[in-house]
Amino acid sequence: MFQLEGSLAEELDVMIQDALPRETGGVIIDGREAVELNNYAELDSAFEFHLVELREVINAYGMKHADGAEISERVVLWHSHPSGTVGPSREDMRNKTPLKYHLVIAFVDGNLVPTWY
Repeated sequence: MFQLEGSLAEELDVMIQDALPRETGGVIIDGREAVELNNYAELDSAFEFHLVELREVINAYGMKHADGAEISERVVLWHSHPSGTVGPSREDMRNKTPLKYHLVIAFVDGNLVPTWY
């Protein structure tokens, strides 16, 4: 597991603040680079990604021929909770993907508070 620090934390902070008051999210590749995906949810307090866009990102990072286990180790699905709610919601838990790692990042008093689930 990696830590949210340095340029990765800065990237995520900018993405989250730019999307306020909506949730945003995407993937983190190899614990180093955040890629924001389009959020298709109708509500500001929800996220919905399209699988085709996730596949495009995975392919763009040279994982087109990787097996599911390798992708699951290299790709983290993340989303924000700009309302400050720390940890995954029940809806987040119901919508987990086959990826091994999921991350929710709460925005609390101007700080990022990550929770892995």
